[in-house]
Amino acid sequence: MIVKKKKSLLQKLLVPLILLVLFAGLLVGAILLTDYEKEKEENKEEVNTIEKIEGEGDNQRLFPPLVMSQINRVSIDNLGEQGKYSFMRYGEKGEYYFFYDDGSGTEKPYLPYISTVDSNFSYSSLLATEAMGATNVSQIYNLTTAVGNVRFSERMPLLEEGEARDEQLKTYGLADGQYKTVSVWYQRDKESEGEKYTIRIGSPVITGTGYYMMLEGRDYIYAAATGALDICMEPYTFFIAPRLTAAGLASDPTYMPYLTPAFKHWKNTWVREVGKLVTEGSRVIVHGVQHTPVDLNTKDTANAPDGYIYSTASDLSFNLANLTANEYARLQKALVGRPIGDYSAQPLLVTLIGDGRVIALNDATASVAYEYRIQKVESVLNENEERESGVVGDDNLLKVSYDLYIAGEKKNAVPLHSVINITEGDENPIPKTARDALRALTVGETLSSPIAFTITYTKDNTRTGTIKLYLENILAIYDQNGKGMESITENSVVTYRYHYVIDGERQKSYTASFNMKLDAEGQSNDVRDKFLGMKAGKLDTPFLLSSVVEYEEVFRDFISYEITEVCYFVERECIVSFSYLNASERNPFYGDSLYQNFTPGKNSLYSLNAGTCDTIAAIFGGMGDNSSTTLGLIGNKTVAVGLTPEVMEAYGLYAHTVYYELPRGLISLDSEDQNTEDFDWYEVLGFTMYISEEKDGIRYVGCDLYDTVVEISAENFVFVDYDFVTFWARRQLVLVDVNEISKFDLEFNMSDLKGKISFDISTQVHELQTGGTYTQLKINLTPSGGFTNEFLEDYLSRTGGTYVPLDSYYDYILGGGKETTFGNDYAGAGYFKEAMQMLFFTTYLGMLDGEDRDTIENSDYILKMRVKLREDVLPYVFEFYRIDDRRVGVRLYSEWKEGEVAGELEVCDFYITTFAMKKVVNAFLAITRAEEIHTESFGYGN
Repeated sequence: MIVKKKKSLLQKLLVPLILLVLFAGLLVGAILLTDYEKEKEENKEEVNTIEKIEGEGDNQRLFPPLVMSQINRVSIDNLGEQGKYSFMRYGEKGEYYFFYDDGSGTEKPYLPYISTVDSNFSYSSLLATEAMGATNVSQIYNLTTAVGNVRFSERMPLLEEGEARDEQLKTYGLADGQYKTVSVWYQRDKESEGEKYTIRIGSPVITGTGYYMMLEGRDYIYAAATGALDICMEPYTFFIAPRLTAAGLASDPTYMPYLTPAFKHWKNTWVREVGKLVTEGSRVIVHGVQHTPVDLNTKDTANAPDGYIYSTASDLSFNLANLTANEYARLQKALVGRPIGDYSAQPLLVTLIGDGRVIALNDATASVAYEYRIQKVESVLNENEERESGVVGDDNLLKVSYDLYIAGEKKNAVPLHSVINITEGDENPIPKTARDALRALTVGETLSSPIAFTITYTKDNTRTGTIKLYLENILAIYDQNGKGMESITENSVVTYRYHYVIDGERQKSYTASFNMKLDAEGQSNDVRDKFLGMKAGKLDTPFLLSSVVEYEEVFRDFISYEITEVCYFVERECIVSFSYLNASERNPFYGDSLYQNFTPGKNSLYSLNAGTCDTIAAIFGGMGDNSSTTLGLIGNKTVAVGLTPEVMEAYGLYAHTVYYELPRGLISLDSEDQNTEDFDWYEVLGFTMYISEEKDGIRYVGCDLYDTVVEISAENFVFVDYDFVTFWARRQLVLVDVNEISKFDLEFNMSDLKGKISFDISTQVHELQTGGTYTQLKINLTPSGGFTNEFLEDYLSRTGGTYVPLDSYYDYILGGGKETTFGNDYAGAGYFKEAMQMLFFTTYLGMLDGEDRDTIENSDYILKMRVKLREDVLPYVFEFYRIDDRRVGVRLYSEWKEGEVAGELEVCDFYITTFAMKKVVNAFLAITRAEEIHTESFGYGN
């Protein structure tokens, strides 16, 4: 056995203790040093194994070791900004669910938006991992390993109660307010009730590796042997995966994120200058308090004696671009045009009106009489304001406080508050006498005698709605202590996934927890009975838990906001918007691309760069290289939870916004056209990302799918710094299937070439001998506007016609015979296709500056090209302008009728080379002479 001198815990503290004596003059320090010298003398030769005391494990363990499967809960209090958090193990799979303190002092579960909307959701996908060789190890595993196997290198007893002990605890960072705690609840076997221990973690040891610590219930101070407990010092964000998009599944092989139904990118302008007016469609951040009226189901009204529940004053965010419901128009009206500034002297009150309250009508109750006794009109809501003074007068929407009586019994413990409509008319169930009395009231005054009236509600005269609740999946079952259970009993807590169908329309899916024991009073027995005996797992088909017909009062719910400051607003400029469209739905002008451009304004004219769209859509879908599934887009680390205005501001997330829709489970659809392929999908996962500017190679990105902010390499988001034309626009001049064109015009306006040639195109489908079909073009050329040449003149003179069928024309000029065929086409159609191909592959070579655009504005075009597609698509027109000897500017617009631009759909951003334009012109001129065209002989891209 190797024997060496024991190194005392006090020896490690020699330097700080001497400092305490010298600088603080502490008597305790001197006493400790004296004890240390005695201990060192008595233990010169001792085996390096500390004698085990009751409760400790072998090999200097704080307690017998625990494995991950034995630990049910780990709770950590790290003090300060790092906060409190815990992990609790649920269900047969033993997944650890995460709980954290969001700053309000209340522990809440981390169940982000994705848990309610993704049927492939797995809780383990939310938790961070660490790369260990070829695999990823959960940080929860690292945590449970650390707290379940705590070793120590030294141990010393606590001093007797009193000042000496207090100073001793303070020295090691273990006094009240200094230490951090780790509490572990565990079961060494499934049959046991479970036990708990709590470790207090103090200051780091002098060597820097490990901590001084105590186990509650033991009067000893320990020194940790290693830095394993470092993981307990991490903030709670350390344990949340820095994931921004959902992972695909191996069982979902047709998952193709680049077929996104919607992608939108906005560049934002953050406006914070006091006095600036809030603009329409912006996101507005205000400071204020939310008031929510209590209802008859509110049990605890101690904190709402006036019948209102008040939120804590905080920053509130309203996206005015998405507030489309009628009741939200009031919020838009109140904020748009409002200056940034302080409103605390006269707060801005905005009330949003909700649905009517539910009436207790059922099969056994034919009718019910509600007696309302109105005590006060609190405010009047009209189109322009919410008024809290003056006489009610002609306004119809009133916010009132009242008492409710049913069968003579008062039902409310505190005042009730609702919005009522006193519009004139016999259909209004509020009696006319009551309405007239209300109109004469002064707003804000409490009545000495209430205005009372009764409304008798029946199933025939009351607005109804049918609500069906469907169970989709039981995620986890556990008992009141968090121990996993095989099936649901009356003592279970159940986490499950469900959705509603309201009036026949399916709503989104949600995830919720239901305590069979505590919630018994609020849940109908038939629903509880249906839960009993169920096991965890996904149901083959949604299970109908309940179907309820609800009847609504004429008194309506509401939420009020008392705004004391308009802090700032964020304006958005849409850079790009595109969506995958099935081939059968696409505008043929953009028919070669998977994506249709829906960017608002003039940029909607451009076709999109297919490669760019595929790349960015795949990134946001989390697609890896050469993979049919995805791991999700993952960053470096999670830095915050909760996309509050404070977090958005702290991480600069107002710079850019991206909305993305992720298709899940592709389905190939049959199409009447065998040459096209259409798709559908089982579901769509839509989410928004908020992206900061780049700094030192990183960006911060917030995602509402996970309600987190993630630090990530800026390389994934370089596209947000580019404008539409630079990054997203396709550089081909035009790339449309020639079979989709019904008419193609070229109008020449050069010094040596004037006039117009028009090609009218029809198609005819033929069967091929080898199988399949072939679409043959029939093309008629019509010269006009002074355009002519000797070949056309000769042909028109011979035939006496006004147009030239290209097939007959080529046959006539070339002399007929075998040489006039061109693959499956005759020569005329074949060479027209060759000329069009040359046009299709002519690329934009650069961008025009402002001076170049002025040149176009102040000069005439030298060539106009008009492309008319099928009847339901507006024609597209290209005009070419000479910029200089090398460049020709291109103006593109959509034509409402000939010569008239359709609205603002006009752009002028690019140029092509003069050489390229000449080659295209010469190709079409060659057709007017019935000459051969060979595209390989033209360098038309340069």
